[in-house]
Amino acid sequence: VAPQSGAPSHLSEFQEQVFFFTQGDGDAVELWKTSGTPQDTVRVADLSPDGVQPAMGRPQLSPLVHDSSLFFILGDQLFKSDGTQVVGLGANENLKNIGPNAAWLSLDDKILLWNPDSQRLIAIQDNGESQVLYAPLGLDDFREARSNELVSFEGHVYFAISQGNQADLWRTDGTRVGTVKVADFTGETTLGGVIGDSLVLHNQDTVWRTDGNSLTPLFSGSDTELISREIEGHIFFRG
Repeated sequence: VAPQSGAPSHLSEFQEQVFFFTQGDGDAVELWKTSGTPQDTVRVADLSPDGVQPAMGRPQLSPLVHDSSLFFILGDQLFKSDGTQVVGLGANENLKNIGPNAAWLSLDDKILLWNPDSQRLIAIQDNGESQVLYAPLGLDDFREARSNELVSFEGHVYFAISQGNQADLWRTDGTRVGTVKVADFTGETTLGGVIGDSLVLHNQDTVWRTDGNSLTPLFSGSDTELISREIEGHIFFRG
C-alpha cells in the first residue's frame, strides 16, 4: 500500500526509521513509516478510519520521541506509538490551538510543550495528563508574550519570553516550583543553542553565554545579529 495523495509532512526519526504524516483517501490523516525503500514504506495507522479528515484537524508538529515511544498531537488529542500501532491518550484542554510555531521536547520523564497561541508552557506525562508551568499573568501580557524556542541544557529547559521591549530568560526542570526566571533583558532575546558547557543567546547588540548560574558577554557590536542556531559545535552571528 502506498500513500494515496498528498506530500509527506512532519518527518521524525524513530527506531532507525522515518515516520511521517500524509493525506489518504477522502482527505484523511495517516501515519506512515519507511526504512528508505519502497517495500519498507508502510502505513502504521489510519487516523481517520471513516475515510474523512477528522475534526481534530491536521498535524502541526512533527512527532516527538520520548521514553521509547513516538508521541504526536492532532487537534487537542495526544497519541503515542510503539512503531507498530497507535494509542490515543484522549483530549486535553491544554493542547487546544496548537499551531505550527509551537515547540516541544523531551525532558526526563516529561514532555515540555510551548504553545504560543495559548501562551502556555505545558508539562505532559506519559499518560497524557498535563500541567501548566508558565502562563503570563495579565491580559496584556497574554496578548504580547512570545517565546522563540525551547533549549535543553544541563537538566533544564530554557526559554526566552519577550513582552514589548522587555525580555526574560526562564528555565524549568519540568515542575512548577522549578520554573524560574534567570535574567531580565531589554529588547528581544534569542536562544542560539548549546556549545560545550555553555548556553549561548543573543540580545540586541550582545552575544551572551551562561553556565546556568551567571551570564558573561562574548561579543558586543552595533547591529549584531544571530545568523544560525548551533551547527557542528558553532553558532554564527554577524556584527
